[in-house]
Amino acid sequence: MKRLIPLAAALFMILASTLMAQAAGGGSSTRKPPELVEAEKAIKSENYEAAIPLLEKVVSADAKNADALNYLGYSHRKLGDFETSKSYYVKALDADPNHRGAHEYIGELYLQLDDLQSAEKHLDRLDSLCFFGCDEYYDLKEAVERYKAENQS
Repeated sequence: MKRLIPLAAALFMILASTLMAQAAGGGSSTRKPPELVEAEKAIKSENYEAAIPLLEKVVSADAKNADALNYLGYSHRKLGDFETSKSYYVKALDADPNHRGAHEYIGELYLQLDDLQSAEKHLDRLDSLCFFGCDEYYDLKEAVERYKAENQS
């Protein structure tokens, strides 16, 4: 019996890490298109104008690429085009309702639009998606708390 406990624990850890790795991607396990890789580099450099045409190319080849749609929403939001940003986040969530990044970023957009209730709905969704917690949940939770602190009457 004493030997079974470590074995069971090891199997649990393997299963949990496999499930978490699959959930972390938010998309498919296939290789990323090179344009998406380049767009991610542009976004990390805060060059959103350069990222957008790369992401549009990805979406023209795969209209359901939730990662590219999410990054299009992010890039447009960072450039101040909130209406276009929201439309891309919605498309990303239509393509993948469990896309954690899209839930985080649309929640942040709602805070910028002073729509706390909608942001909290996405925070609740992330809470249900992130069984062991995840960066997207903690980032949006922090943004919601900061918003509430800054907007108390």
